Amino acid sequence: MCRQAISGRELHHKASQEAVKAIPLGALLTTYTRTQYFSMDSFWIMLSTSLAAINCGLIGCYLILRRAAMMGDAVSHAVLPGIVIAVLLTGARSSLVVLAGAGSLGILATMLMEFLHKKARVQLDASIGINFTWLFALGVVLISFFSHKVDLDPDCILYGEVAYIPLDLWITSAGAQVGPR
Repeated sequence: MCRQAISGRELHHKASQEAVKAIPLGALLTTYTRTQYFSMDSFWIMLSTSLAAINCGLIGCYLILRRAAMMGDAVSHAVLPGIVIAVLLTGARSSLVVLAGAGSLGILATMLMEFLHKKARVQLDASIGINFTWLFALGVVLISFFSHKVDLDPDCILYGEVAYIPLDLWITSAGAQVGPR
């Protein structure tokens, strides 16, 4: 009886492998994207959000184990003045300018948090809270004072919209769409 169950499992395993081999992934994706319920726009939205969720999960686990769970929240709020300063200095809202401004201030905020924790002997959660509030407040003040000089909408900076991902496509010189930028 036990021998028959193993044979049945093996038969089921072989049948499932044959079914997977019979339908190539490209054909499945092409067929699936041509239906009325799914489009390439939906694919790019799901892919982008899935990659963001995977990265946030990995970084979140590291920060939880390090007992710095609020660090991600603090850095995400601390990058706001970097975005505003980068847009004010260059006058452009391109992805690279925003990323450079956000990245530089994110690194600076992290270094400042570690400095307060190690050198000023402030607890890590207190140093995170200090930087969280004053850098975000600085960003909001900068947007309020300088928004008339640059077309910088607070709704676009403070809140994101994942549905806009397919609107900013990366198109090659040959005219092929590679995906979102």
